[in-house]
Amino acid sequence: GAHLDKCASAGMQPIHWASTRGNVGIVEWLLGTGAVTASTTDAHGTTPLMIAAQYDQTRLVYWLAKNQPQTLTMVDVDADNAYHWAAYKDALTSMMLLHDFGLRPDAQDNCGSTALHLAVARGSQQTVRWLMEQEGWEELMKIKDAKNRTVHDFANERHLFVIRGILAEHEARKEGGGHSPAAAAFYYYAAAAYSSANSMWHSSIHYVTEKARYLTGTAPDKGQSRGMVRVEMKPVPPIQPAPES
Repeated sequence: GAHLDKCASAGMQPIHWASTRGNVGIVEWLLGTGAVTASTTDAHGTTPLMIAAQYDQTRLVYWLAKNQPQTLTMVDVDADNAYHWAAYKDALTSMMLLHDFGLRPDAQDNCGSTALHLAVARGSQQTVRWLMEQEGWEELMKIKDAKNRTVHDFANERHLFVIRGILAEHEARKEGGGHSPAAAAFYYYAAAAYSSANSMWHSSIHYVTEKARYLTGTAPDKGQSRGMVRVEMKPVPPIQPAPES
């Protein structure tokens, strides 16, 4: 018969492939044969739970976390755990499950990246929003990676204006925070403008978008510009390839 522990070129075994599809029945059967365990890793140290989290296979994530809890604390060769992988892949539902099972977003991998760093780096808007709603988000914002970068630095490097808007919007809610609603408005509008002209601003004055107008409480009636916030813009350089985190 087939070798249930046979590895592919990346060291992936049948249990890893089954995890990409979230097939609980096959994973349970493979574990029952005794040929592999839930702690079996591929060449990169990735476990079935990490793979299930990457692919947002929530049924399998829940089953493994509940029945194989020892794998929750495992990390791959880069010290990323299942929570890191879910954040990086914008697999929000799986990340929420892992959060409920005790994993936390402030854990840092070998590059010093937290789940928030990874979500920001990928521009994962829904994941960033959710992480910013969790207790301790203020401290999470302050954590620096191995290159001394905060999540703001990540967003700046990649010209992720929507992400910067999300971060600034949440900071504005904190009394005495470093950003105002107008700052968040600026970033939301910058995202729209930058997407239409990704090499240079064609005008130094622009009006903010609906999101920005909502934040500043100056949304005009019937599309009129009266009362809208004016934001001074400066030329923005072309997008450069993002450095490896």
